[in-house]
Amino acid sequence: MSAASSNARGDVLRVGVIGAEHIHHPDHVRAIREHPRSELAGVVGGEESSEAARRLLDSVDAVVVNGRTRDHSAVIEAILSWRLPLFVEKPLAPSPAEARRLADRIDAAGVPFSTGYFLRQQPAVRRLKDIVRDAETRQPAASMMLTLAHPLELGDTFDKPPYDWMRDPGSGGTGAFEDLAIHLVDLLHWVDPGKPVQPGSVSLNAPPSRTVDVGGRAELTWGLTPVILQASSVSAPGGLHVRAVTAAGRLTLRDGELRVGDTVEVDAPSPDAADAVTQFLDDLTGFPSGDGPSTGDCVRSISTLADLMNTRR
Repeated sequence: MSAASSNARGDVLRVGVIGAEHIHHPDHVRAIREHPRSELAGVVGGEESSEAARRLLDSVDAVVVNGRTRDHSAVIEAILSWRLPLFVEKPLAPSPAEARRLADRIDAAGVPFSTGYFLRQQPAVRRLKDIVRDAETRQPAASMMLTLAHPLELGDTFDKPPYDWMRDPGSGGTGAFEDLAIHLVDLLHWVDPGKPVQPGSVSLNAPPSRTVDVGGRAELTWGLTPVILQASSVSAPGGLHVRAVTAAGRLTLRDGELRVGDTVEVDAPSPDAADAVTQFLDDLTGFPSGDGPSTGDCVRSISTLADLMNTRR
């Protein structure tokens, strides 16, 4: 049963999950369970048999992929033969070339697609985008600083299964900077897809005791605007923080609150990784709720991040 036919009859959308190894797997499962027009049909972890995955795919209307990044290629290729709507946790692939190949395959199959750029669904971020985009028609922003952080590596979250692969490059994992900064890069492209992002430099916080970094800082140019990106996995309490000096005034976003000057423009809940899946399900069930990313957005953000990482010191 296709998602379209399911929705046309008013049926509940049955959603299957392939892979349970990503840190946002619990968030995505929560989004499915809480969605008013969807239900969780089942979860097949990465260690389970391909036969279990086939049985699940035979019984669902849409799929969420939460496995290791290195497995995305094989998993996506298999799912495309079912022609099911597809949500793949970011990044789409470990490299720009593989992301481009998978994007072409998904586009050729013509299936609905989304990925985990969950900042796009946050009300304060969406309002920030609109203000900056409008201000850019008058004058480029004088400066921007975007920070995304969490405290998970202050504990042992990534030291043991099922999430230890996320810091193993051999499994498609990355350091914290790449894992978090890709969201910030996507925001820049989302505000103005036509504006070039030119990498400047990247410095990483890579303690000798770690195999990968726990964050870092990048300097780049977005059109004519100097931009600083900061990311950290050892920052408590963490969260999203954006500061921008624009023709509309001084913008300050902290988690769910956006201020223009000293005036509160938006006061909403903080960003939630579940929101990306909620938006995907809303679209499939006929109640579009946001501006979800395309395969092209995935390729663009992965390519920009790769260019940034090539400047690291």
